[in-house]
Amino acid sequence: MIFTELLGSWMRDKQAYVLKRRTYLRYEEIIRTQIAPSIGKLDTGELTIPILQSFQKQKLTDGNVLTGKPLASNTVKNMMSIVRNAIDYGRELGVPVCDTRQVVPLKFEEKQITAFRKDEQKRIEKAVAESKKPNHFGIVLCLYTGLRLGELLALTWDDIDFHTGVLTVDKTSCVLKEGGTYKIHVDRPKTDSSVRVIPIPKPILAELKAMRKKSRAEFVISTCHSGRVSNRSYQTTYAKILTRARVDYKNFHVLRHTFATRALECGIDIKTLSELMGHKSPAITMNRYVHSLMETKRKAMNALAKTLNFGK
Repeated sequence: MIFTELLGSWMRDKQAYVLKRRTYLRYEEIIRTQIAPSIGKLDTGELTIPILQSFQKQKLTDGNVLTGKPLASNTVKNMMSIVRNAIDYGRELGVPVCDTRQVVPLKFEEKQITAFRKDEQKRIEKAVAESKKPNHFGIVLCLYTGLRLGELLALTWDDIDFHTGVLTVDKTSCVLKEGGTYKIHVDRPKTDSSVRVIPIPKPILAELKAMRKKSRAEFVISTCHSGRVSNRSYQTTYAKILTRARVDYKNFHVLRHTFATRALECGIDIKTLSELMGHKSPAITMNRYVHSLMETKRKAMNALAKTLNFGK
C-alpha cells in the first residue's frame, strides 16, 4: 500500500467522526502540503525508521515549503503524530509497517515568550481610547483577560454576565478553507480546559456596559453590518493600532502573553493564572512563563532580604 493511500484510509475511518472540523481540515492540509510530497509515494514497507527520522529532521531544518525556513516545533510534532497514528492504523489492518516507537523525537527548543513592556502597553491602550472605535476595545479586553484571538471574535454579549461581572469562554472562531472558499467557522475550544469563566476588571466591565448599550450586534466585536469579524481582518486592525501607538509589531498572541506577564508581576498564583488562561495544568503555565516568574521571584527574594539582619 502507498503511504498516501494509508493516510487517506486513516483519515476517513479513524478521524472523520472524531476530530473537530477545523482540526480535520488542518490535518488534510498537513498531509497534502508536507507529508505527501516528501514520503507519501513510498510503499508502507519502505517507511523505515531512518527515513522517518530523516523526514522529521528535514522539516525542522527547512520544512517551510514557502520560505525554506524551519517549521515551528509544534507543527513538526503534529506532523509526526499524524505519521505515527496512520502507520499504527496500518498495523491494525495487517499492513507491513515499521515500529514507530523506535522513532526518536528530536529535541525542540522552547520558544521564548515575549510580552509588551509596560510603557508599550500604555501606548497601545491610549491609541485604542483615542480611536473611539468600539471594535478596537477588543485589544484592551485581551490585555486584561488573556483571551485568544478566536475566543475574542466568537464572544457574544450573552457570554458576558454584567450582574456578576464575568465572561464565559466556550467557543472560538477561525477561518476555514472549504471547497476553495474561506468561511468563518465557530466551534467549541480545542480542549476542555479552554472552556472557562473569567472575572472582568471593573474598568473593563464599565466600558463593555457602555458598548453594549450602543451595540445592535450579537457579537462583542462585529462588522458594520453586525456580522462576524474574520481573524485576518481583526489582525489588520490590531497592526494599525500598533502603528498608531508607535509600538513595534508583535503577533496578536503577544497580548495574551502580556496579560500573563502582568498577572505574575501583580503576584497572582500559578494555579489561578493557569485556570484563567485555560491551560491543561499549572505546569504548562509555569514552564511557559518561567522568565516572567524569575522577575517575580527576584522581587520576593529582595523583599525577604529586607527582613534579615545580615550586613546591618
